[in-house]
Formats: sequence, structure tokens, C-alpha cells
Amino acid sequence: MLYALKQYAEKNNRLEEFEKIPIYVDSPLANRATEIYLNNLDYLRDTVDKKYIEYDNVHVVKSSKESFGLNFNHTPKIIISASGMCDAGRIVNHFPAYLPNEKTKMIFVGYQSEESLGRKIQNKESPIQIGKLSVNNNAQIVKVDGYSGHGDMEDLKQWIQELEEPPIKTVLIHGEPDSLKYLKGELELLDHNVEIAKLFETIEL
Repeated sequence: MLYALKQYAEKNNRLEEFEKIPIYVDSPLANRATEIYLNNLDYLRDTVDKKYIEYDNVHVVKSSKESFGLNFNHTPKIIISASGMCDAGRIVNHFPAYLPNEKTKMIFVGYQSEESLGRKIQNKESPIQIGKLSVNNNAQIVKVDGYSGHGDMEDLKQWIQELEEPPIKTVLIHGEPDSLKYLKGELELLDHNVEIAKLFETIEL
């Protein structure tokens, strides 16, 4: 996301404006992953340069105390925080402070499963129960596709077709109900034995 933000600002001639906005990377795992990228730039494509990941207005949030402090800092800022479905991690600490504010723009760049806290926020449910708190959800919600590392349906079909032997049974366990049904139909056209797992179901292999 750091890379994408810097590229966007550069391509749209807004770099000077962008560099005045403090960016806080508030995710221990994301920070460690970023270090791996920075230490292995030779393995990445030539367009990836340190200048797109390390720049003066980026602040690495190292402690939980510093993370909580962002909730009392009312200056405009960007917080990058990672936590899958928003059910755990530091991102949860920011919701009570920022969701009630109509000026907050929350951008989702990852899939949010049904019944997850992230999906409830995405669907503009309000109020939302976060721990013992009931929080109004007045934020502007934006969903951006294309950042997932998961293979799409064509990738999955190609992968399964390239197996040396077809599986005795294929069990689909992750995805939207309509997408699972469609993929099941596509694989059955290829003569595969396909089953969609149900919640709490036990399947013997």
C-alpha cells in the first residue's frame, strides 16, 4: 500500500501535497514483511525502489502505546493497519475513535468474510458491537479490488487441470456462496467429484 500510495501521488502530480500527510504503518506483521522486501529488493521487479516504501512522512508504529496514541491525534493522517477480517489486532483499537467520524474514509483492500466485523463495517451496519462498546459507523467506506494474493477462478481451474491425477474428491471451503456454486459447476463439467463444505460439517477423506 505504501508503494501504491506513492505511485499514485507521483503519477497525479500531487507528490508535494502527499508528502505533507503523515502515514502511520500500524501492524507489527506488516512492518516485518516490509523489512523483508527492503532487504531483498534485487528479487523484485526493477520498478520497485526503496523510495516507494521508505519516505520521510512514513512512521512505523512500534508499540501498542504508540498505536493507542493515534486515537487522540486529531490531525489528518493515513493509518495503514492489517488484520484480515478486522476481528483482531491493532486495527480494532482504532474503530471506536474513527468510525463515528463522518470525515473518516476507510479503504478495504482485502476480502471480508460474511459475519466478520470487517464485512459489517463494509455493509454500513450501525451501530456495531466492538467488544463491550456499541460504536456508530458513520465513516465513508471504500472497497478496492485487485490487491488479493489469492488465485481467481481461472487460476484454480488451471491448477487442478495440471495435476498428474484428478483428485478423488474436491472440497470447496472458502468463498462467497454464489462463487462456490459456480466453481463447483465448472469443475463438474471437467468430470470432477466436487462438494461444498457446510459450516460445522465433518468430511472424511
